[in-house]
Amino acid sequence: MATNKTSVFKFGLVSLIGQTNVGKSTLLNRIVGEKISIISPKVQTTRTSIRGIKTTNSAQIVFLDTPGFFHKPRTRMDQKLTQNAREGLLSVDLVLFLVIPQEARSDENMSILADIKATGSPSFLVINKIDTVRKERLLPLIEAFAQENVFQEIYPISALNGENVDRLEQGIVNQLPSGSPHYDPDVISTANLRFIGAEIIREKVYDLTNQEIPYASAVQILDFTESDTLVRIEAIIYVEKESQKGIIIGKKGEVIKRIGIKARQDIQTLLDTKVFLDLRVKVRNKWRSDEHFLEQLGL
Repeated sequence: MATNKTSVFKFGLVSLIGQTNVGKSTLLNRIVGEKISIISPKVQTTRTSIRGIKTTNSAQIVFLDTPGFFHKPRTRMDQKLTQNAREGLLSVDLVLFLVIPQEARSDENMSILADIKATGSPSFLVINKIDTVRKERLLPLIEAFAQENVFQEIYPISALNGENVDRLEQGIVNQLPSGSPHYDPDVISTANLRFIGAEIIREKVYDLTNQEIPYASAVQILDFTESDTLVRIEAIIYVEKESQKGIIIGKKGEVIKRIGIKARQDIQTLLDTKVFLDLRVKVRNKWRSDEHFLEQLGL
């Protein structure tokens, strides 16, 4: 892989796109070096376009972690997520199209490939989760995608363990135009702390519940107060049915207690200070089709 041999500083906007659960958020967190985008093996984890920032001595890369594409959106929220993902193809300096080996040539991915072709945006193919397959399975995939004549580069990586991620980062820097940094070097995300706190809480709901519960849940921060020694957070977990509320609360409040403990631990680690977290659960019928409420959530 060629290296950046010039002393010119690089700056650019890079969009991560792909189907749900291909590892976009894991890759973003790996490159940035902090947990700014939540991760879950369940689909629909990323619901908003999150900007992560990686600054080095030679470049500043602004990453846009987009929601996954929905081949057949069912709710208004699904439609908005797919719209946000498609917008990630536009007005960027580079597109990273993430696929996984097992589903790389699926109909859904071929549809996204057609969108990339239509925009003409510079793009890399990133074959993620190569740690899950035998290496000899990768060469036919690389050859098939190379014949599409779409991608400037193709990188097989494992965002989970970091394999080849450094090569991908250098390839990104090589591709970017010259430009001055737009953010201070210590800034790693444009998302505010209220948003990241809500996302961490939602991640724990995903981790600790099953079936339809994660997808029917949303988190809204009512109060986020910082002092020298403590951050106080008051948040509501919304669901669509009374039965879902009961599951999130759990027998004798055990589930909501575990959600709160795990979320508080992660937020404390991020903020490096003590956190008091007050969680409540409320029912909001059919919120995923409520345009006004989706706007309140920033979707």
